[in-house]
Parts: sequence; C-alpha cells; structure tokens
Amino acid sequence: MGWFATCFGWTGMPSGNHQEPCPDVASGQMKGIEDYARQLAKLILMCRRPRQLLHRVGVSFVRRWQLMLGYFASFRDERLKTVPGNLVAWATVSRMFVIFVALIIPAWLLEVVDPFGLSGAVERHSQQIVQKIAAPFYPTTAQSRIAVVLIDEGALAVRGESWPPRYLYYEEVVRRIAKQRPSAIFLDVLVEDRRSYDSSLPLAQKALEETLKETGVPLYLAVLDGGERNLFAKVPGTHLAMAGWSGHGADYPLLVDGPHRFGAMPSVSDNRCGADSLPTAAFALYRQLCERGENKSCGEALAQGDTGTFCAPMVVQWGYNVAPQVRARDLLAASQCAPSEVSPGTRLFDSARILWSSLLASFDKESEAQGRQTCPYTLTVREEDLSSARVRGLLKDRVVLVGTSLAGIHDLVASPVHGQLPGVYLHAMALDNLLTWDDHYFARAEGTPTLLVLGLLLAWVSAALIRANPARLDFLLHAFAAVLVLGVSAFFYLVLHRPPLDWLGLLLIFELARRILEASANRRQPSVN
Repeated sequence: MGWFATCFGWTGMPSGNHQEPCPDVASGQMKGIEDYARQLAKLILMCRRPRQLLHRVGVSFVRRWQLMLGYFASFRDERLKTVPGNLVAWATVSRMFVIFVALIIPAWLLEVVDPFGLSGAVERHSQQIVQKIAAPFYPTTAQSRIAVVLIDEGALAVRGESWPPRYLYYEEVVRRIAKQRPSAIFLDVLVEDRRSYDSSLPLAQKALEETLKETGVPLYLAVLDGGERNLFAKVPGTHLAMAGWSGHGADYPLLVDGPHRFGAMPSVSDNRCGADSLPTAAFALYRQLCERGENKSCGEALAQGDTGTFCAPMVVQWGYNVAPQVRARDLLAASQCAPSEVSPGTRLFDSARILWSSLLASFDKESEAQGRQTCPYTLTVREEDLSSARVRGLLKDRVVLVGTSLAGIHDLVASPVHGQLPGVYLHAMALDNLLTWDDHYFARAEGTPTLLVLGLLLAWVSAALIRANPARLDFLLHAFAAVLVLGVSAFFYLVLHRPPLDWLGLLLIFELARRILEASANRRQPSVN
C-alpha cells in the first residue's frame, strides 16, 4: 500500500507504514505483467480497509489542492513587475531582434518554399477549423431567399428518364419551378451536346421561350465559356453565368476574365477584373436581385454598373443550421438529416462539439465525420416533389438553383462543415454570403505586413519576459503567443471579414524558435564539474 501511495503521489500516510521503493521502469525493474498484477492486488487489499482508503484519498486531495494553490500563487512573482521596464531597455531590443529573426526566417521559408506542401496544408487546416467552429453562428438572414432543387436518380426514374435526359426534361423542370414565381432560376447543368437520337431540342427551345415570357422569371444558364456551346443560350429571357474557372484554388471568384476561364492555365492568380470578365452564378444572381430592387442593401456603385469592389475572389463561409421548413414540411427523410435548432445554447453546444471532434480527429478517425452536418444549409427540394402539396408556395420569391446529385456525375465540392456536397451548393452558399454581407464578403488580403508586425510584437514581449525570468516562464510565453495569435486571427475573421491567420503554423514556428534559442543558451552556459 505504501508503494502505491509513493508511486502515485498519495503522501501523508502514518509513519508506521512500510513503503517499498517505486519500480524504476528505465532500469528494467518492471519486467512483465506480473508487476501490474501485484499492483492491482495491493490496490484490492487497500480497498478492503475503507477508512484507511478514505483517509489517504482525503490527504491526497488536500495535498493536490495545496499544490494547485501554490501553482497559481507562483504567478504573483515580483519579477513580473520588471517586464514594463524591460520593454524599453536596449538589451530587450537586442534580444528581440534575435527572436524576431528566429521566427521570421522559418516562417518565410515555409511560405516561399512550402516543402512537400506542408505549409499550405497547415494553413488550410487552420482556416477550416475556424470555419467549422463559426458555422453554427452563421447568420440566417438570407436563408429564406434561396433554395436548391436537386435532380437525382429517383427523380429521373419517376419521370422515366435516364442521364442525360431529353431536352424537353429541362424545360419541364424550369416550367414547374417558374409556376411558383421565384425571383430567378439558375440551371447548373451544362447543356452543350447535340444528341442525334433526341429530336426534342427545337420543341424544348420554343416551350422554354414561352414559359419565360409567360412567367417573366429570368433563367441563368451555366456555361464554361462565352456561351457559344449552350443549346439554350439564344432563347429570349435567358442569361449566362460562369460555373467553372481556373487559377483561384478553393476560392470562389465573382468575375472570371479570359486567363481564368475553365481549362486555362493562368500564370498568376490576381484580383483584377478584365474587360472580358463574365459573372459567376452567385454574382449574376445577386446583381439580378439588386437591379430589380429585391435586395435593398446593394451599394450605389453596383447600381451604376461598377463591379470593381467585387473583383477579389470570395472565401465562402458555410452555414450549419438547417432551414426550419425542412422539418416543418418533411422535405428530407429523418434518416438523411436531423435539422438542428437555432437557439443560442444549441449553437454554442454545436460549436463546442465541432471543436472537440476536431481535437480528437487524430485519435478517432470517425470523430471528425461525427462533427459534420449531414444536411445542407440551403433549403433543398427534390425535383420529384415540385408538384407536391408540401412544396406548394415554398419557392415563391426565392432564387432557385437547379443541380444534380448523380452517382455518375462527379460534380462535387468540399465543404468544411458538410464534407462533400453537389456542386450547386457552392453557388448557393456564395450567393447567401453576398446577400448577407454584400461587398463586405470574406476575401483574402496580403498577409506579409501583418505577419511582420505580429512577429515584432511577439518577439518584443517575449524578450522582455525572458529578461525578467519570472516563475512559470514557459507557460507565460506560450500563453502570450496563443492569446496574441488567436486574438489577431479572431479580429481578422470577425471584424475585417478576412480568413484567419495560419494560427497553427505560427504557434508551431514560435515553439520551434523558442526551443532553438533555449538550446543555444544552454550550450553557452559553462559546465559545472
């Protein structure tokens, strides 16, 4: 029993108790499972004496409590009072320069060289974690203005179609949606191939023209070029919107110029809008709402045709909370998704659960998947339900985006909140971002000046702390670095609407620099014989 107390910190036992020395694992005394069995037997024997066990538990608790109080009391070190004076001392500035170089050089090398893509991967992961945690708090102000109509295998089977369907099928889908008087329709399907076995194209074009003329609903067609190949591009009442691009990575451009067209190989990805720029689906639909006066928060510059403030590609923010109509109208099966509530407590719980699943991702491969939202944020209607009573009136005054969810059509996008989704949801979420923030949407900014200022501030305060050398110095250095980096990232994200800094990479670089400087200082100290 004394062995157990000594090894696990249960002190303060009666002086008469015999205590065996703890086995030294490094010296090889603990040789096999019999040692663990001996420990368990001693623990069982001790449990037979409940009064003695309770006494030892109480003594151990008191000692641990005293240690914790002493730990917090150590932060009242008098040497901390010298930190403000050290901030203006020349010796601090000299040491600050050394720390700054140790921080900036690794950061610069990782940014420029990006060995094995590690820097880019860590930066993306840092931003995705923040996006996932913030997703439950995404504002739902524009959720009631957008809807997605999905075409899947079940819808095609009900209509007796296979993929690709007849040309008349597209017109029928548009007509059934247009009858509900939406604000606009976007058909996220490339209708470019003429099929000799399908003679319904002329009839479909004529019927589509009559539908758009009768309802007055604008129809936007997905294209990858100027629209020359789209078979419905010349139908009156239709408009074109870019559905693909190159050179912008995971960002969503609002205007696509010639060098960034789909399949092109742009040498440099910049934010300039050329004279030949075409709007992407989200921006074309947003501009349509502004021109028709259905979006009151549009800027005057856009009303006058100036799109300069929308040249920067968007970093799409994804929402988490499901539209309330999904549950109210039973639009999706309960087994497919469980819509979440939108109370503040529930949002906070969802955010904490997502953070916890992200922390455990390396230990439990399924934890990250469990933290995902299985139901899309945008209101979703299945194509076969368009004529049902539960959808009646639901699409009125909404922007409706029509997309596909087919096994053979790999039109998928990666969402940090949902995993993989049909590509139409990217356009829907980008439009939701525009309606929520207008020209203050999330976009990237030049990070080099910010990193330099952040590195100087971090090096300056760290040098002052090191010169003061208070108790718990390592904890204070780590705490200050974490608060500063995470605070600046939160300011970028919440106030400036910019992606957060690569806070994971910056904290790792700070720890690397601290260890290098600590090892260098230990080597300079004379050895004591």
